[in-house]
Amino acid sequence: MMNRIPFFSCFLFTATILSSSCSQSSATIAQHNGYTEIVNPITTANTRLKDNNVKVDHPTNPPTFDDYPVDTVPFTGKHSPIDFDSHPDAYTFRDALNYGIQYGPNFGQHYTIVTWGCGTICEAFAIVDAYTGAVYFPNFSSSVGLDFRLDSNLLIVNPPETIQSTTVPPDVETQYFIWKNKQLLPIE
Repeated sequence: MMNRIPFFSCFLFTATILSSSCSQSSATIAQHNGYTEIVNPITTANTRLKDNNVKVDHPTNPPTFDDYPVDTVPFTGKHSPIDFDSHPDAYTFRDALNYGIQYGPNFGQHYTIVTWGCGTICEAFAIVDAYTGAVYFPNFSSSVGLDFRLDSNLLIVNPPETIQSTTVPPDVETQYFIWKNKQLLPIE
């Protein structure tokens, strides 16, 4: 089963919520320390990307989930607690991360992708390892969502179907990444 996180727009004001307009019905509003954030029930985690552009060969164009299957049996068991010492930003997003892992792994066998809004046409995400609780943050965000599956290491940022069905700036492009050795490698 493919997980698709569609783009949604929300207007939040931290002191007072003046208006809220969200088309994402499954989002939850979480509040902590006087801040309000919208949290998607989809869980994810990831590591900080290396700045090098490692080319990954792929058999089809565009890449498909079947091109990058997971080699082992999917994770079964209880998700490890978040390891807030694994990344300096983990504690900042503790509510979103803790909420996200409740649903279990959804990417690359034993990882959970967690997303949250970071402004207009902006969706931040992290990848959490279900075995260790380690959190990985990419050095980029999505504009219109992510596509991923539990049985594949392929991550699609700004899926083409979503770009075609949504009004987005012309510079928003679909990007493909493979999760390998605890990092997202761009597929070119």
